[in-house]
Formats: sequence, C-alpha cells, structure tokens
Amino acid sequence: MENNVWLNFTGMKDFNEDPFIVEHAENEYVYDIKGEKYLDAISGIWNAGLGYSRKDIIDNIYKELNNLPLTSLFGRVYPLIINYSNRLLKLAPDFDKIFFGTGGSDSVETAMKVARQFYFKKGYHEKTKIAHFRNSYHGVSYGALTVMGETDNTVGYAVNTDDTLTLPWPDDVNGQTDKIFDQLNKENPDKIAAIILEPVIGSGGLYPFPDEFLKELRKYTKENNILLIFDEVVTGFGRTGNLFAYQGLKDVVPDIMVLAKTITAGYAPLGATLFSKEITDVFNKNNVRLLHGYTNAGSVIGVAAADKVLDIIENENILENVRKQSTHLITGLRKLKARYPHVINTIRGKGLMIGVQISSPTKTNLEIDTFYDLLNHRNHILSRSAYDNICVLMPPLNSTQEFIDDLLNKFEKTINDYENVMNKSV
Repeated sequence: MENNVWLNFTGMKDFNEDPFIVEHAENEYVYDIKGEKYLDAISGIWNAGLGYSRKDIIDNIYKELNNLPLTSLFGRVYPLIINYSNRLLKLAPDFDKIFFGTGGSDSVETAMKVARQFYFKKGYHEKTKIAHFRNSYHGVSYGALTVMGETDNTVGYAVNTDDTLTLPWPDDVNGQTDKIFDQLNKENPDKIAAIILEPVIGSGGLYPFPDEFLKELRKYTKENNILLIFDEVVTGFGRTGNLFAYQGLKDVVPDIMVLAKTITAGYAPLGATLFSKEITDVFNKNNVRLLHGYTNAGSVIGVAAADKVLDIIENENILENVRKQSTHLITGLRKLKARYPHVINTIRGKGLMIGVQISSPTKTNLEIDTFYDLLNHRNHILSRSAYDNICVLMPPLNSTQEFIDDLLNKFEKTINDYENVMNKSV
C-alpha cells in the first residue's frame, strides 16, 4: 500500500521501512491491518481518554449534526455551545468566559495574544514578554513555538524569541527556587505579561511541578502584575485525578487555562481557552473587539463530543476511577522497580499520567531505542518516549483493573526482554 501521507513527528524513511497502519480500534486496544492487537497505553496521543468504543459520543455528534451541521463564531453563536460553556464554567467557576479553538496549539496562541492585549489595552505597552519553563511543550504553531521549552522542536524554524523568557525546572536548581525568581526579577517583571506552564510537564519528561513552588509562583505573579497561564491541554478533564489539575492545588488559581485533547476524548477537534473576569472585564467594559479567531473554532461536532464527555465524567465516576487505577498502576510499577532496579530508575507523575524512567547502562540512545522496539513491536504496547529516558504511560481514564493488569504484565515482559538483550550485548 503506497503511502503519501506526511506524518507528524515521524521520519519518512523510518515509516516506509516499518509502516504501522491502524485498521480499527475497540475500547483500549488498537488493531493494525494485519489483525495484530496492541494495548494503547497512551490514549491515542494522550487525547483518547475514554477509549475507542464510545457510541454515546458518536450518537450525540450525529444528533447535533442533523440539527445544525456547522456555523462559525464570527458574530454568531448557537444554543449548544452556550449551554456547554455555562456547564463548563460551573465546573471551573474561577473563570468568566471561554474562547474556543480547534486544538491545543491554537488555544495557546489565544492565551498568549489575549495576555498581551490585556496589558496593551490597560496602557502597559512594555508588558510583552511571556516566560515559560525548560522542556515545556505548548504546541507547534509559530507563536506557540516561541514558548517551546523542548528546543529540538525549534531548530531551523527561525523562531523569534525576543519576547519570551526560558526558566529552568524547579528540580534543576535543587530546591533553590529563589534562583527562578531572581531570573524573573533580573529580566524586569514590568516587561513580563505572563508565565505559562504545564502543571505536569508532559513530553518534556513527565515532571509534576511541586505544589509549594506553584504556590510561590502564584504569589509572585500577583505581586508583580503578571498573568499566570496553565496549559492543561493534557492534564485537563481528569487526567491527574482532579477535573483540572489546578483544582488539586491549594491557593493556586491561574488567570488563564488552556484545554484540548480529552475535552472531546479525541472524537473531534476542539480547544478552549478560559479567562478570568479580571481579563474579560477589560474587553467587555470598553467594548474591545478581539481581532482573533479560527474558521472551524467551536464546531458543532467538537462541542457535541465535549458535551457528552462531561456526561460521562459525571455519570461514570471517572475521577474516582482515575485515582483508583492510578494507585493500582503505580503500586504495580513500584513492585517492578524493586524487582528490576537496573532497568527502572524512577517513577513519577500524577493520576494516570505516569512516566517510567528507563536506565541506559552506557547512556546511548541505541539502548533506549531497543527498549521501545521491544515495547511496541514484540509486546505490542503503544507508548511514546519523553525527555530524560521516560516511557510515558497514560492509559484511558476509564481503564479497568483488568486492563491495567494487562499493561503491567506486558510491561514486565518488556523489561525481561530488555535485560536479556542488554546482557547479551555486554
């Protein structure tokens, strides 16, 4: 089968030599065109948070499409999106308005543009910089690339970072987080519009920001008139065990929150950016038009899926299940770490957003590539790597204990295979 699709984050030659063509999927499993069954340990690309067989989501999309197939949000609106917005804001009452997009990258763009416009309209014309953290990932559109902490993704694109500032991980400064605030002060807070972060850094290494640091950061941003943006594209809608990750923190409420991925459980494209009343008042009271938007933003298909996702989260005790299965998965992984200390270095994460750090005896990428080859090809676990030799495990939020046990058993088999390969190579 000739393939003319240019794939995301995939080498053309690599794929042509070893193509993976998905034929269908059921619940938490994916099947290729050869009929081989794969355990999906990363929920699609972290977005298929309720698995692949949700006929209730599909039916709701079909129903709404038969009523109103499409419309734009340019000077008009429709009842379903009004009702959904009200419903979402009741679940996130710290925010006042929602700006809809088509996914994570463009919703991050919205957050950045509004943050700068907010201060511009208030007369703070020098407040243009947006700070972000090393190894952060906020999307690949050109604006989002300016706050891309995974620098490999920016090479060769002539990204202008004059109006951004990169901060280190709190972990990099060995608990001396004052160094981060010193860097912010050196840059001059009067020129910083916002700080954006993932509450749990995702592909940059599955690193949860310490609660105490986030509390200090929120205090700093308030004292220095800086907006705090939480990129909850991955962590939103239950991934960490709370509906939104910020709700699991004490005294930390962002000014802006970005959502995508599990907002529709992957069944349709949609993104959303939520804003505090302090921000929206500047635009509302002065009747300021935000000259920004996307043709297919807030589509009927996306909002229909998103509305049903909220039903499922509420009616099927999804948050409770995330906490339960997270405990079961982490307990199992810790037992594996105790049995295989030479393969597993650390386990970190929150909820069903877990990273397993795989050891590399000679610190070569070849060894880590070997682990993923065994994981994907021999033992049929779909996963992706993150920075710092992290194997990402993000199973669906409605995973059963049987599925988690299947994942643990196959993961242990991969570890055994990896040890055998490494021993033979020594």
